[in-house]
Amino acid sequence: MVPITRFGFLLGLSVGLVSFSLHAEEAVPDKTNSRGLFTYDHEGTEREYLIHRPKDLPKNAPLVVFLHGYRGDARRYAQMGMSRVADENQFAVVYPQGLKDRRDITHWNARMRLSTVDDIGFLVALIDHLQKKYDLDPDRTFVSGVSNGGFMSYTMVSEHPDRFRAAASIIGTVSGESWRRRDQMKPVPILQISGLSDNIVPVDRSEE
Repeated sequence: MVPITRFGFLLGLSVGLVSFSLHAEEAVPDKTNSRGLFTYDHEGTEREYLIHRPKDLPKNAPLVVFLHGYRGDARRYAQMGMSRVADENQFAVVYPQGLKDRRDITHWNARMRLSTVDDIGFLVALIDHLQKKYDLDPDRTFVSGVSNGGFMSYTMVSEHPDRFRAAASIIGTVSGESWRRRDQMKPVPILQISGLSDNIVPVDRSEE
């Protein structure tokens, strides 16, 4: 086991996601709903998530928030290898589920005009809840995501650097609104993974 730091989180993420292992054994902290997901009430809305905690996880362990992409499902993203990395490095990982946008597609509202869903408030409240429930370290909470989840990672680390200490965005960039607020942002460690031939989310252009 090695202590996970901001640099260690970014390095471990880049290595762990190269191969999408199907090893993901979920710990069971609470009752699940009919979809097999755990629930958290945020301002009257039932929000869903999965959480993986390695066996014998020590108190004050780090927490990684891993966000699915547009049209994504938390259950599928929990099978992409992050839980294996968590087992090897002794941190907890949570896979939140996004709600549907105006087009009835699961998403994260990274200030991209997709919906009016308060995903920023939900993710802040969720990590506060999990940190208290499982004695996780509030000074070692990190966020990562794929595509739309990558956009949301930038949003969370830029607006709440006191909660999220580093971010890793996989084929996602900064939303137009977050980019316009860049002068107000506190410097934080970022890992950006992009494909130069990606014409859906170009590495050199932010979305509105």
